[in-house]
Amino acid sequence: MQITPHVHCLWLEFEIKTPTGERIPRFVTSYILTGDSLTVIDTGVASTAPDIFTYIESIGRKPEEIAHVLLTHSHFDHIGGNGPMVEATGAKILAHANAGSRIPNMDEGLEAGDVVRVGRTVELEALDTPGHTMSHVCLLSHTDAPALFCGDTLFNAGAGNCH
Repeated sequence: MQITPHVHCLWLEFEIKTPTGERIPRFVTSYILTGDSLTVIDTGVASTAPDIFTYIESIGRKPEEIAHVLLTHSHFDHIGGNGPMVEATGAKILAHANAGSRIPNMDEGLEAGDVVRVGRTVELEALDTPGHTMSHVCLLSHTDAPALFCGDTLFNAGAGNCH
């Protein structure tokens, strides 16, 4: 769904299969930022990459326009779609500088205060936000309608785990 002129939010559903065969429904959100090119924030799991591509096509854009993938942290439900995304688009993967060993194919590390430009219309500032993981980063947009992309840093029942 489009939430600002340049930001789209996707609710991506998937299941986790337990050792006993039980299937647990889960979801993760992914964001698409539109400008001269496209930027995806968090790629979900591998099986949700086609959902991201389908949505991009539904708004009249092409997956090949994805220039950057920005990751809030290195958990499987936020990085699992990286492989299919890079394979289909050649996008560059950016994440917190100390997450490199946990994120395959990471191209660039982000430090607090770094700014990522999404075309000429949107800039995102990296904020170092350890807590859910030690390599967690939030992305703050000062342009368009101000927005904070926070991954899993906010919980209604307490903090996540640090690793």
